[in-house]
Amino acid sequence: MLARRWHGGRSWIPAGIGFVLLSAVAGPVGGQTTATWTGGAGTQNYSDPNNWSIGLVPLNNGPNTYSVVIPGSVTVRFDVDSSPQSPGTVTDFSLAAVSTFIVNPGHAYVVLDDAQIAGVIQGDHGTFLAEAAGAAFTGNRGQAFALGAGYVSIAATTYSATGLAGNYTLFSADGAGTGLNLATLQSINAGWNYGSGVQVNTVTATAGASLDLSGVQTMVAPCEAQDRLDVLISNDATLNLNGLQSVSSACSGDTRFAVNAANCVLPALQTASNAQFDLASAATLDLPALITHAEGSWTVGNGAVLTSSALENLTGVNVDITPGGAAHAPQLTSFGGSVTLSPGRVFETGWLSDIDNARFWVIGGQVFDRVTATNYSSLGLTGNYTLFSADGAGTILDLSSLQSLYAGWNYGSGLQVNTVTATAGATLDLSGVQTVTAPCELNDRLDLVVSTNATLNLSGLQNVATACYGSTRFAINTAGYSLPALQTATNARFEVAPGASLNLPALVVQSGGTWTVGTGGVLTANTIESLTGATVDISAGGAVHAPQLTEFGGSATLISPDRVFETGLLTNIDNARLVVGGGQVYDRVVAPDYSSLGLTGGYTLFSASGAGTVFDLSSLQSINAGWNYGSGTQVNTINATAGAALDLSGVRTITAPCENNDRLDIVVDSGATIDLSALQVVQSACLGHTKFVVGGGASMLFGDLTVSGLMDVALTDITSVLDVAGNLLLDSGTFNVTAGAQVTVGKNFTFRYTTEANMDAQSGIVQLVGQAPQFLEVGGSDVGIPPGTGLNFGIGQLVVGADNVATVVQLMETIDNGNRNGSTPEALYLYGLGGPDGLRILGGSTLRLNALHCYAKLQGQWVLLNDLFPQGEVEIPFDNGFIRRDAGTQIVGDLNCDGTLNFDDINAFVLALSDPDTYAAVFPDCYRLLADCNGDHAVNFDDINAFVALLSGG
Repeated sequence: MLARRWHGGRSWIPAGIGFVLLSAVAGPVGGQTTATWTGGAGTQNYSDPNNWSIGLVPLNNGPNTYSVVIPGSVTVRFDVDSSPQSPGTVTDFSLAAVSTFIVNPGHAYVVLDDAQIAGVIQGDHGTFLAEAAGAAFTGNRGQAFALGAGYVSIAATTYSATGLAGNYTLFSADGAGTGLNLATLQSINAGWNYGSGVQVNTVTATAGASLDLSGVQTMVAPCEAQDRLDVLISNDATLNLNGLQSVSSACSGDTRFAVNAANCVLPALQTASNAQFDLASAATLDLPALITHAEGSWTVGNGAVLTSSALENLTGVNVDITPGGAAHAPQLTSFGGSVTLSPGRVFETGWLSDIDNARFWVIGGQVFDRVTATNYSSLGLTGNYTLFSADGAGTILDLSSLQSLYAGWNYGSGLQVNTVTATAGATLDLSGVQTVTAPCELNDRLDLVVSTNATLNLSGLQNVATACYGSTRFAINTAGYSLPALQTATNARFEVAPGASLNLPALVVQSGGTWTVGTGGVLTANTIESLTGATVDISAGGAVHAPQLTEFGGSATLISPDRVFETGLLTNIDNARLVVGGGQVYDRVVAPDYSSLGLTGGYTLFSASGAGTVFDLSSLQSINAGWNYGSGTQVNTINATAGAALDLSGVRTITAPCENNDRLDIVVDSGATIDLSALQVVQSACLGHTKFVVGGGASMLFGDLTVSGLMDVALTDITSVLDVAGNLLLDSGTFNVTAGAQVTVGKNFTFRYTTEANMDAQSGIVQLVGQAPQFLEVGGSDVGIPPGTGLNFGIGQLVVGADNVATVVQLMETIDNGNRNGSTPEALYLYGLGGPDGLRILGGSTLRLNALHCYAKLQGQWVLLNDLFPQGEVEIPFDNGFIRRDAGTQIVGDLNCDGTLNFDDINAFVLALSDPDTYAAVFPDCYRLLADCNGDHAVNFDDINAFVALLSGG
């Protein structure tokens, strides 16, 4: 065994051997012959001359001395009659790698000078001695075994097993009276790198044998973390490592001391790295000189005792003490390992002033208060580790000396979590901690878990931070929990379980992270002013109270009647994502502008859903989605659905993204309404588009609407309505009105398109319902009765006026849409709706053709409206109104007939009203009814206001 106080000095030598060696060395010296093993006899017998290159058995005999050479991959048995008192001797001996030299029972073999051992030496009840200065383990595959009262002694000074990368026994002594003497060895190097599976080299003494490694000062374990060098110490054998001073690793592998004996000592060991001290039940191990142990483990069985009275530093070591076991390290002040503490486990330490990377798990009513460290770091624990845990009634883990808790590591792969927790009536005291820092990677976390009936005291916490992007998660599973001193938080996740509550009375600013509140849970932050880049997730029945909150930039939440989200008036919502539903009326936003420059991708910015829902964002004057993502198609979306109302009535400017393929989509459907009545400018940061989509019985409201080149408008459903209270100008971009969808225009409808596909209203409805005369641009190619249904800037159905609104709509052809044919102007085609006529005139309204051709499908037949007029008639009734075929320049208000409506028409207009005869004399080629500006089919003073409106562009 590992000496019950190991003794120094040389191991025993069987009686008589010393005398024989002296005699052999002092004998006459003659010529030396090299004998090489050939195995010519086909046996393993040393005694067969035919196995040797010289035809003789090579043993020194008087003047004849021999140098024996055994090549690789053979087994040789020394079977020559001999004994320890009368051994067979040779002067030099060489054993190649992968060869085995066995001394048979009762025999003895002595090498007097150089012994180059690269293979296996085995004394099987026999004796092998190579004790001269020339003895050595050459190469890196040597092994030595003694068994059955055999004795092997090799005076090598160094040993390497780097060629034995696997499950090999390096040295073994087995059996009562057996001895393996390697006392001259100063180092054992097992620092190989195998690279697959668990591989173990073993050194062992068993069953009453003695293995003397008393000269070994250093031992080196393998490279791979899973590989080991095992030193097995049995109760009924002696394994002498009295001189061992240092245990280390070639990389990350371990040296394991498996102690199954009492009173074992490693008296000289001062430093250990990657060492496992594994004590079986009732075993004892004393490490009186050990000062530093880094990486590895202490495993102490029931009734076992490990004592390290000088130890100061224990880092990266897992201390596993079985109930009934004890570990004594009274000078220990730096502890970076892990340990489970309970009343049945003894772990004696000094005052711990450094606990970086330590893990303390205290259970079963144990009180542990030996920590005086002021700071804690888990930078070496990049993964799923429980840092501190207190469990069970009466359990106390006192870490109140700590002022900071730093988990700012960077792992770089997958989800990794450090955890701090108190459960089942225990107390974990972190009351001195002022700052907590989360990991670096976005997906990694530090979790602080507060359970029912337990205490996790963080009463001094002031700041929650992150090393880069990771988060700190507070899992609150109890009522009445508070972080009374917390003022600032970055990437903090506050998760309040159903029925639990969390109070943050001092919190002023939080950036990043989440607020998650379960059903019946309450989170209160009465002083917070800024919550940015966070997600607020409130379950039905949950509540968040933040009455001073005014800055919500970059944050997101769902607001509904069954969720309480109390805030102040929000003055900043840049990059926020707000969803309102369930009939909620939400009007807490007073911000003047909105930017989504930080949301470069597929995000829904604002959403309103559900009958009765009103989302009031009327304070906004601009929406800027002018970000530049640079990859794929990315879309920001604003939508209203299912009967909700989204009020954007104050928005004047909308800016789309930069990339050509990116968009801002504004979508309304399912009976909802979006109000954009103040919108004036739709632009792009570069080339991106804004798309307005109306579908499903919904409506979108505009004032004046100019469809620019970076804008698309689409009505997608038969019940969709685009309501333009002012002028509708299709400048560029696209304008598509699907079958039966309706565009309502309060003033003029003009377009500058020259590509028919950009304006597809051929199956839709356009209704003009202004209070003053309106203009409608004509842009189709006049091909007479159309031969087919190809796009030609036509309209499915034109509705002039409404049942209770009389208006005048005047066709005009002021823009060349690419369809003029010489002197033939462009025309208007009204295609019908597959049944309903292409033209409706309601409420006494008038359609003025102005001598332009208008083709309409009426009762299934194409009709040129101009042909409906009897000879000499300029106005005829139609539907519930009139059609007028005006003469002159055909421009209402152009009373001087110069082709332009401007201030030069004022005097002519006055004359037309006051003196019709003089007007006819002064302007013989003009048409006085062009002064009927209000469309009541009469020229009188009631037309003055309408005329003024025409002059001013109304």
